[in-house]
Amino acid sequence: MAEVWDELLGQPEAIELLTKALSNKEAGVHHAWLFTGPAGSGRSLMARAFAAALQCEKAGCGDCQQCSLAMANAHPDINLLATERVQISIDEVRTLVSRSASSSSMGNYRIAIIEDADRMTERTSNVLLKALEEPERDTIWMLCAPSVADLLPTIRSRTRNVVLRLPSAEEVAQLLVQRDGVDHELAINSARQAQNHVGMARRLATSQEARARRTETLRELSSITNLSKAMIAAEHLLSVAKRDAQALSEERDGSERENLMKAYGLSKDDKLPPNLRAEFKALEENQKGAAPERFVMASTESSPMPSPFIET
Repeated sequence: MAEVWDELLGQPEAIELLTKALSNKEAGVHHAWLFTGPAGSGRSLMARAFAAALQCEKAGCGDCQQCSLAMANAHPDINLLATERVQISIDEVRTLVSRSASSSSMGNYRIAIIEDADRMTERTSNVLLKALEEPERDTIWMLCAPSVADLLPTIRSRTRNVVLRLPSAEEVAQLLVQRDGVDHELAINSARQAQNHVGMARRLATSQEARARRTETLRELSSITNLSKAMIAAEHLLSVAKRDAQALSEERDGSERENLMKAYGLSKDDKLPPNLRAEFKALEENQKGAAPERFVMASTESSPMPSPFIET
C-alpha cells in the first residue's frame, strides 16, 4: 500500500474507494469530495493523503517531492483552509475560490482543502457552492466535516462522500508500538486515555510531560465537589491547557519545518538557499495563524472527561 496512507488506521474501505479513483485518472477524478467521521478519525489527514496521491506520479509513494510537500502542508498547488475562528469567514472562502481558479505550478491538479467545513454559515457555503457548480478544469475540492448533516444539502449533492471511522484502541496501540517503539502496555493505556485519537495517543505515549499534564487534569477534575471548587479548577485547567498548547505548537512547528526541509533534500542543520526562504517564511506565518486553534485542541486534550456540572 502506498506510504501516504500508512498512518490512516482502520480505513480500508475509504482507502479502497480513493485508490480506485486514482487508478482511473484518465476518466476524470470527481471534482469535489467530502470526508466525514468523528474527531480523531483522520479526516484532514485523509484529505492531505489523497491530495498527495493525486499529485504523485506513483499514486502516493510517500517519498517523492510531490508527496513530501503535500504531507508537509507546503505544496504550492494545494491550498488548505484551517481557520482558528469559530466560523469560517466568507472572505476566507472567496480567497480560496480565487486561488483554486489559477493554474497549477508543479502538480497535475489545483487542490483546495477545507478543514471543519461545518463551520461555514449558509451565506459562506453559497460562495463555495458556485465554485462546485461550475468547477474549474483540473481543480479538486476536499471538504472535511463530522457528518454530511453538517453541510447544506446543495453542497452535499455535489460531493462524493468518504466515510471514516474511529480506529480501535488496539489499532492505535499497534501503530505506536511499530512506528514509535512504545511499550505495548503504555501504548494501549495512552490510546484509551486519548479515546482512540492517534495524535493525542502519540503525545501521551512519547511525552512524560504530556502524561503529567493529563494526570494533573484528572486530579483537578476529580476534586470538584461544588461551584466554588469548580471556579478554582477552571483557572488551573486553563493554565494546564496553555502549557499543553505551547508544547503542541513547538512539537508540530519543528516537525513541519523538518518535513519541508526533507522535501527539498535538505538536512535539519543545512542553511536555507535564498530561493527557498519565501517557502519557509510562508510556513512560519501559517504556524503563527494556527496557534489559537492548537490552543483549542490542547484544551480538549487536557480535559478528557466532562465536568460533573454538565449533563451528558
